[in-house]
Amino acid sequence: MNIFKKYSPIKLVYFVSIAVSLLCILCFGPIEYNDTPSYLSAWENWSQGKMDTFRTPLYPMFLGAVKGMTGKAWGWAAILIQYAIFILSVKYFHKMAKMLLKDRAALIVTAIYAIYPTFNSWGNLLLTDSLGMSLSVVFIFAGFKVIMEGSIRHTYIATLMLVLLLALRPASVSMLIPAALSFFLVLFIKEKRMAGILGLAGIAVCSVCLLVYCAKVKEKTGIFTPSTVSAANDLTIARMYGYLLPEAIEDAHLSEVLRDNYEKYGLELQEGPVFYGAIGNLMDEFSVAEMKKAVNNSIRLNPALWFKALVKRFYLASLTPATRSYASDLFRIHPLFPINIGIVILLLTVYSIIIVIQLFSRRFPVANIFLATTSLCVIGVSIIGAQHEYSRLILPAMPCILIVIAQLLENLKLGNSIRLI
Repeated sequence: MNIFKKYSPIKLVYFVSIAVSLLCILCFGPIEYNDTPSYLSAWENWSQGKMDTFRTPLYPMFLGAVKGMTGKAWGWAAILIQYAIFILSVKYFHKMAKMLLKDRAALIVTAIYAIYPTFNSWGNLLLTDSLGMSLSVVFIFAGFKVIMEGSIRHTYIATLMLVLLLALRPASVSMLIPAALSFFLVLFIKEKRMAGILGLAGIAVCSVCLLVYCAKVKEKTGIFTPSTVSAANDLTIARMYGYLLPEAIEDAHLSEVLRDNYEKYGLELQEGPVFYGAIGNLMDEFSVAEMKKAVNNSIRLNPALWFKALVKRFYLASLTPATRSYASDLFRIHPLFPINIGIVILLLTVYSIIIVIQLFSRRFPVANIFLATTSLCVIGVSIIGAQHEYSRLILPAMPCILIVIAQLLENLKLGNSIRLI
């Protein structure tokens, strides 16, 4: 009997996805990356009743709970759970794809998401990235259900997923504005009043939770942020691009430390031992509040220098491959799509122009707006807030990006047009 007659194509995709996932688990095992120890350290603080301000709480608690239940096998247990959640997300990705693509295209793009190791092998890393991508799929799917069908139940699911994403990684704040805009349009354009009201109420709940958490962090550190890793990143970026100015630092000792740092390590830094030496020296001297103040004062003193560095960072990020994985050097060097983030941004711009044209025609394709704004916001915040590793940081947007690319490719066929909903 023909296997394609016995089993539906999507079931075959699930089967192959599970097989590839098991192969990745057995071949690569649990991988501790540079950031992994900081999550374990955060769990130690939380388990002693102390708030950890460097990492948001969900992933440290996840690792801590798994470690407490499985002992020395905690790494294997953690990646098994991450892969299980990823495979579950495949179901929702396919449902989401079918809302905006024809069946064949939806199946193909789901197969790419589910099977190619560039995406699923992130489950081997003891980092937030695999869970971030999987949870974002469920969040976006729930958002689509609210937008297209006015589903009340999915407003609660979208709110829950957004709370989890915010607790998982601070960069998830990038999803608040697209969600708020989309639910606002659901309320006033789609006229699905109850779904729109509950969706906006969910955004309000997420925002209040975030603000309360930031206020607690400020009580301990002096800066209003969900995670003090942002202050460390800001200081690193400012030093890396040479716009951290000694004259902007009020404390004479810290100003002198920075002058000595520039003299010893040079004005601008590249990745390598010199980079880590220079940054480590500053981290040892500056408190979190002093880091934030030094960077903010430097930007105020010379905004042109900051803007020049920002443009340069976007340029360098645009040259970075859009898809890769750290599970193996093979996946780092040979990603699935030989396209860079710059090409992805270009494609998203084309997609956004199509949407804008519809707006001038007084059509409001809210689902497409949600897709485009979520992708652009995640990419933008990732580039602005980090000094490197952009392929990893944009992972929560990759499900949206895959569907956008699939829609644009469908549109290349004569007589077809992008499905606008």
